[in-house]
Amino acid sequence: MIDAVLFDFNGTLFFDGALQENAWRTYLAQLIGRPVTDEEFVEHIHGRSAAATFTYFLGRTVSQPEAAALEEQKERIYRALCLQSPDFHLEEGVTDFLM
Repeated sequence: MIDAVLFDFNGTLFFDGALQENAWRTYLAQLIGRPVTDEEFVEHIHGRSAAATFTYFLGRTVSQPEAAALEEQKERIYRALCLQSPDFHLEEGVTDFLM
């Protein structure tokens, strides 16, 4: 008998990569006053900590507490995009599997 199962939500139970990218691009464009290039996205967002991302885009060192506050603002945009998206749902079969 299995007592527990642990899943990584993003990219496993819910495919939200496009929503995350849209949220990052929207928030950073507001923050820095210009669009983020595709090259910048790959180099400074994918696989990077929020502190590293914001340090690059703001051109100064960003502390962990400040990065967390900035990331929360980005997450507000992400959550709004999720609620507006017809793609905001668990992947097919997840609910049946978990029941």
